[in-house]
Amino acid sequence: MAAIKKFLKIRLAPMIVSAAKKMALVLPLVKDRAVLGRNACLGNDLLRLRRKNGEKIIAINQQKVRVDLFLEWLAGKPRPQSRLAKKYFRDPAIYEHLKQQEKLPWLAIKNIKYLAMDSFAELTDKKFTSLAGGWSFCCHFGDLDINEEFKNNFKIEGALPLELLEEYYRAFFAWFAGRYPEKNVFFLHYPCFFDRRPEYRARGAAILETMEKIAADQPFIKNIYLEETEISAKEKEDEFPYHYAREVYEKLNKKWDEILKNQTAKLCQ
Repeated sequence: MAAIKKFLKIRLAPMIVSAAKKMALVLPLVKDRAVLGRNACLGNDLLRLRRKNGEKIIAINQQKVRVDLFLEWLAGKPRPQSRLAKKYFRDPAIYEHLKQQEKLPWLAIKNIKYLAMDSFAELTDKKFTSLAGGWSFCCHFGDLDINEEFKNNFKIEGALPLELLEEYYRAFFAWFAGRYPEKNVFFLHYPCFFDRRPEYRARGAAILETMEKIAADQPFIKNIYLEETEISAKEKEDEFPYHYAREVYEKLNKKWDEILKNQTAKLCQ
């Protein structure tokens, strides 16, 4: 018990609970603190900021679980066999994200505070399918050593087609609302203004447009984003177009707080 208390006192980036043993140990202690996460840097850093500001949360993350693959797995399609793809991953940390896709730690959590998910998976992650086993996983091209052996074993299927975004998002949020009624979804949109590649700027705009449309009739969905006029060139952290300076996270966090304030005001009317 002392070890568990020590674990809960440590302030880390949103944690990943994947092993069944660890999950069984932690579950009794995360009541009213568990947050489902589908986040890369943006969502993880925002949750870290909210934790720093006093919010008591433990995030259960599935970083590269694209909504279309998640729905396929729920419908019974085989999950990734991570050990069969391990040798192609350049970075052990990214390989851990493949293991999340195999384990799906969300499914062990029944009581949550909310879901926080950022747009990065549908914005950038590509789908790869095992030719022998029929199972799929997502990551970036650069995460893999795509050699001839890989090409002989996996089909490269690419990004989620934009024309299918609304269909898959609506199905995903229908699943969420059924499993976690009356819980909010905070959907965090990556600013794409620093990305010079038109296809990614177009994808970011399409994701925002689609999510705004869905949120119009699904009020539990809260879109959090910045307009291009709200972010300046000096607010880029490094050469990677999706790493931002501290001010960007603070602006997004302020918008999150404003959403909560407005929600509370409506409940009091």
